[in-house]
Amino acid sequence: MKGHLEVIQQLEADIEVADARGRTSLHLAVMHNKDDVVQKLIELSADMDKTDMYGETALLLALRLDKPEIAEKLLQAGADPNAHGESSSTALDFVVARENVDLGCCNVIRELLECEDASKAINCAAADGGTPLHRAVADVDQETVDMLLEAGANPNLTDDNGGTPLHGVFQKASSFISRRSRLSASGLDLAMRNMAKALVEKGADPRARNKLGQTPTDLAEEQGLTALGEYLLSV
Repeated sequence: MKGHLEVIQQLEADIEVADARGRTSLHLAVMHNKDDVVQKLIELSADMDKTDMYGETALLLALRLDKPEIAEKLLQAGADPNAHGESSSTALDFVVARENVDLGCCNVIRELLECEDASKAINCAAADGGTPLHRAVADVDQETVDMLLEAGANPNLTDDNGGTPLHGVFQKASSFISRRSRLSASGLDLAMRNMAKALVEKGADPRARNKLGQTPTDLAEEQGLTALGEYLLSV
């Protein structure tokens, strides 16, 4: 990509020419983290929604490669927030599924939720049937859960196992700790309580049953969260 910006400016190259994998100049600029080239291609009206052979737009590629600043730039320039790749994951699903949602990713999430058609992606199911809200719960990410709920995410949609996000709160604590070692057992317990209450306050059904016939209340009691189980029974 060295000198690519000058080539584009001087030769007025066909910016939509794709390589063997269907990647255009915009895809390549994203891959190589060339922010200035991305900006120039946007100014030249490059097709931001053109997909490569994997069904990825430049926006999806930026998110998969952990380049939130470029993703934010593409969104602000009008990239389609509802595009999805072969995995059926939308841009919102990609960024929410990250293991650590930092400030840059939070900004991208806000941009996505403020898009005109945000409602299409916010409840869109990925290949496993899970929604962005399922992902945020699995990542014990309260901030993202709150943003999604405030934007209108449906807390009662189910994944392929019939589980709602509220079911997801009560997965085995050991599983959560192994995936999120930053949380101690006591910290995890508090996170589970706060997340469950946030979901219930937005209409999550504590009596919904997954394909094994279990309710979130059943799972809470299995985890020894008696007080929280009693809370779920009371709503």
